[in-house]
Amino acid sequence: MLAMDPEANHGRNSPLRDLLKHPVDVVVEALDKLGITADQITVTGLLGNILATSIVARDNLKPREDRLPWFTSTLILLLPKILDLLDGSLARKQGTNNPNLDAASDRISETIAGLAIMGSNSKARLSALASTLTAPLPSLSRAWAESQGKVVPESAIGSYPVRVMTTTTALVFPKIATPVLSAQSLASTITTIERIDCKTDIKLDPESANKSHDRLKLLVGLTALSVIAGLGLNSYLNKSK
Repeated sequence: MLAMDPEANHGRNSPLRDLLKHPVDVVVEALDKLGITADQITVTGLLGNILATSIVARDNLKPREDRLPWFTSTLILLLPKILDLLDGSLARKQGTNNPNLDAASDRISETIAGLAIMGSNSKARLSALASTLTAPLPSLSRAWAESQGKVVPESAIGSYPVRVMTTTTALVFPKIATPVLSAQSLASTITTIERIDCKTDIKLDPESANKSHDRLKLLVGLTALSVIAGLGLNSYLNKSK
């Protein structure tokens, strides 16, 4: 059995996307009428994630009594994430799906979040480093499995939506960042193993498998950059003590 659209079908979408399908479709319809493209949404989301992460991380360096309320920090971090729910649906509607740009945006946002926690929370530095090193692995293993013709479900304990929730929690509540990020690293590792060993009767068509192979090469490069950035920042911070 061949799957022609792994981005939308056969369990690839997270439960959150399925739950919010109707309101997302309404917003996507409006964006399409305004002439806004999916790539514009993706790039805007990436810039918004970087800005939001920087704001909250810098705020965490202030004395506790001077920090923003937790709900304000949460809102700042989650607002750009809303765009992650829109770009894929808008791309499919416009027939301009660019999964490589979307994948790159997600991985860069994750790496920035991990580095921000390392720089703003010395007590959680090692767990943030472990999170930064392991966060790309689930996406990397999924791309590898799909390049082999397998369809890998998005819903998993180490999937991207789960990682977004854990990094958001670690930024908003610095005191519990260490256990939260340690749990995320473990979940990412388990999910990576599950995806490498994924068994399914549904197979990708050759064209989609080839696209996944291209995405795999992109993710290998981004993973290498995450590792270099994480280890480099950790070395710099250790020397700055």
